[in-house]
Amino acid sequence: MSFLEVLVDGEIIREAMLVDYSDGEEIMYKGPNMEKKIKNAAIAVMETLPSLKYMVIALAKKKYVIISVSEEKCLVLGIDPTIDSEQLVTKMTKTLKELGLDW
Repeated sequence: MSFLEVLVDGEIIREAMLVDYSDGEEIMYKGPNMEKKIKNAAIAVMETLPSLKYMVIALAKKKYVIISVSEEKCLVLGIDPTIDSEQLVTKMTKTLKELGLDW
């Protein structure tokens, strides 16, 4: 079982994608409906604004949180639109720090 499979509970976090764009592009993906344009937006934002820690994209019926994990990696989470994004990011970054990632 991968980290992304553990992360996706189907209720709060519906889908997840870890994008590593250090050597080309490598995607570790979990979730049936993650749109390719969200991945492209995540890469474009992270390359343009490398100091950005996170970003929320809210669409009509979907919400995505893009969290910078390192200079070349970002975690994209498709979440329930009713969830408070700030609280989720706080919990996620605390977990990333506990895992030893310098966020």
